[in-house]
Amino acid sequence: MKLKPNKSYKSEKYVLPGLLSFFVLTLGQFEKGQVKWGLTLWLWFIMGNSLIIALSEVLISFTTITIVIFNLFIWIYQIYDAYNAPLND
Repeated sequence: MKLKPNKSYKSEKYVLPGLLSFFVLTLGQFEKGQVKWGLTLWLWFIMGNSLIIALSEVLISFTTITIVIFNLFIWIYQIYDAYNAPLND
């Protein structure tokens, strides 16, 4: 049995917000009108880095690699989120 593709699904991409988010964290979300989500990502970014820095006082070698991985994850995710259409349109 073959499944037919769902034609109501939007495969719309947002190039400008993706580019804006590449250069400035969550700027693409703000440009798309997702202000609350953009602020939430900023809050996660600030809280996550603060927690990592606080833990680095206990575990000295924990800091650098963890901050790099955490920031890289947030940066890539927010670019992906800004580039793709929101699911709740």
